[in-house]
Amino acid sequence: MVAFAQVATCTHVPLSPPLWVPAQYRGVSARAFCGIIFGWASLVFVLKDLDYFKDLCEPTACASPNQTLLCDCSRQDEQFSLVFTIGSFMNNFMTFPMGFIFDRFGTTVARLIAM
Repeated sequence: MVAFAQVATCTHVPLSPPLWVPAQYRGVSARAFCGIIFGWASLVFVLKDLDYFKDLCEPTACASPNQTLLCDCSRQDEQFSLVFTIGSFMNNFMTFPMGFIFDRFGTTVARLIAM
């Protein structure tokens, strides 16, 4: 009886990231790119405190006995509404071209363009 020595062969196994890495990337990506649209109502108050579009507010006197000056900021609110409308529209509109790029070139190219 002849004994054969078994030779251990090493095959190169490509390193793949753990399964949680893509899930974490998706979460970070969603927070970074969708948070502005979904959190817009809260962000408007912050932007008003930072005096964005403050030049659109006009002081007016109300019809009270002490003639208190109030600011009519309806034009400022319209500007914030316009910013939200354009951002929301572009978020929805760009899904078609980005879907084509994703199908044609793959995930990496689509993510690089999205950044």
